[in-house]
Amino acid sequence: MKISEAWLRTWVNPPWTTEELTQKLAMLGMEVASVTPVVNDVCIDIDITPNRGDCLSIAGLAREVAAASKMKSSPVSIPSITCKTSSVFPVLNDAKEDCARYCCRVIDNLDPNRLVPLWLQERLGRGGIKSISSVVDITNYVMLELGQPLHAFDKGTLKTRLTVRYGKPHEKLVTLEGKEIALDEEALVIADEEGPVALAGVVGGMETRVTHHTHSIVLESAGFNPIRINRVVQKWGIATESSHRFERGVSSSLQWDALERATQLILEACGGEAGSILEVMGAKEVSEASVLSFRVARVQEILGVDIAPSSCRDILERLGCEVVSAEEDNWRVRIPPHRLDLTLEIDLVEEIARLYGYEAILPRLPVFSSSARGESTWVSPFHRIKQFMSDRGYSEVVTYSFCDPKVLSLLENRVEPLMLLNPISEEMSAMRTTLWAGLLHVLQENHDRQSERNRFCELGRRFIPGASNKTEEEWCLSGVVSGSRLPEQWGSPTRAVDFFDVKSDLEALFALFGKVENFQCVPGIHPALHPGQTASVLYQERPIGLLGSLHPAVQKKLGLKERVILFEIQLEWVRASGAVRFSPLSKFPTVRRDIALIVDEGIQAEAIIKTCKTILGSRLCKCVLFDVYAGEGIEKGKKSIALGFTIGEASRTLTDEEVSEIMSSLVRQLTKTHHAILRDESWQ
Repeated sequence: MKISEAWLRTWVNPPWTTEELTQKLAMLGMEVASVTPVVNDVCIDIDITPNRGDCLSIAGLAREVAAASKMKSSPVSIPSITCKTSSVFPVLNDAKEDCARYCCRVIDNLDPNRLVPLWLQERLGRGGIKSISSVVDITNYVMLELGQPLHAFDKGTLKTRLTVRYGKPHEKLVTLEGKEIALDEEALVIADEEGPVALAGVVGGMETRVTHHTHSIVLESAGFNPIRINRVVQKWGIATESSHRFERGVSSSLQWDALERATQLILEACGGEAGSILEVMGAKEVSEASVLSFRVARVQEILGVDIAPSSCRDILERLGCEVVSAEEDNWRVRIPPHRLDLTLEIDLVEEIARLYGYEAILPRLPVFSSSARGESTWVSPFHRIKQFMSDRGYSEVVTYSFCDPKVLSLLENRVEPLMLLNPISEEMSAMRTTLWAGLLHVLQENHDRQSERNRFCELGRRFIPGASNKTEEEWCLSGVVSGSRLPEQWGSPTRAVDFFDVKSDLEALFALFGKVENFQCVPGIHPALHPGQTASVLYQERPIGLLGSLHPAVQKKLGLKERVILFEIQLEWVRASGAVRFSPLSKFPTVRRDIALIVDEGIQAEAIIKTCKTILGSRLCKCVLFDVYAGEGIEKGKKSIALGFTIGEASRTLTDEEVSEIMSSLVRQLTKTHHAILRDESWQ
């Protein structure tokens, strides 16, 4: 925002009229700068933070300068205009949630061709706004002066009445710049009986603009919802000085005063007769200034510096706040209507720090207590998971939470993702429903750079649209693996990583958090994974994730040449897994027994192992699958599974006869449950 230093200094009283300036310059050769401070001026560029919309005016900046320099600002005198005509233009507010207050008045019998005072043109120019016409210049001037955007309609072009409403499909508006825009229900418009005449709070329409032939105007001053104006600006890409202020919030107390001030200047510059102000309110009445509770002790607690209560009170009053009641530690502070950013107690502390001076708040070391604090049972496992995956050879990556919807549709077409209203780009316009989208992009980037062995994992959130327009956020651990199983070496032949290599990584991870038997991999189906090479991961019989090879069709579309193994598991089970507890080691020796079973080819070894654990109970110390064979010597449709059992008791040593009886009973149960047949009777 550009402002004039001279304007800021002489804000209340304009220097001279055009006639006075002409008289003062009557002496030939006299320097203009010696008679008018408007010409001998300095422009100051100021960056205003989004929360300080009240400073987008000379009045707001004057308040800030006065507060910082311990002076008093002189607000402009707002006149009460005497009505000389009964002309009123009717207004209907059908968008009360987004239009809190709408004020307008009719001014008839204008002389639009009269020149704008030189001082006003100069101030507009120094504020970065070019002169257009008398009425338009004055509305822009009042906007720069008070911070309230105004708009003037040519009364002769309006039909019947004005309505504040939302746009309708197929409606169009030609803006002041001559750009035609198609409207919809998202647009907040000002309309007459024939259609929209302005995009509310943003830009006026071409057909109702004020020209040099306009003799009657309808002058508008309104308050609009900042969120609605921001949506309109983002959707239609039209940003103006007016929308810039409405997006940041305009005080609901300004509309009437700005209308009176603009009327005064228009009558002085263009003549005319003003009607009474018509005011239409929105869903909520214009509220009085809010009152906040303020604890003086919070200043010292947060800033670490002892500021006297009298100094705190002085700073607040310089900012326009009023201390309604000042008890020992709990004050009641009334906030001025223009400070829309002051809504919490912490905001008052921040303002005190700002005016007290950040340089006066000296740095000091924090005080730490010596007591150890336990880590969250939810956060701690995350660190362990990351460290464990790193130990297994994975590189942790962090990808964006939004991704390309086209890639997402290849990986997860069963759920419609949440789309961003204002995306960075089209390739980053959807919230991810799976972490695979970002991981596969990382993998592709590494493949393009000739990386031959890649193992990446990410611990992050995915966003699943749920019922009632709510989005569920799920913490997941995802990974992608491609290339060789081991780094190139002489001690082991090179082979590509497969499904079982990654499955072993997950099993090792599950073992880190408790009993592996709580987890199970069963055949699964997923549109992005290879049929027959996909497993659904279960925790206590409940699905928590997927593991499998990337589908060849998807792999081809993504431009990946090597086989890719992926996994993604929810981490909610970490909460339920609890801490791993130590079990005392038995003082008594254990016995190892091996058996080979012939079973149907479709029976999973995991199902047999699960049955064995159930039958043997606490006597089973360890069970391993050490061989699977199908081929010569084995009936077609069958396979051989070899299992090794370590058996023992915690209280005594088992005899050979007891072990033999245990194994005989186990074989009988396996035969009954899985129709298993001993391949070799020599197991004893």
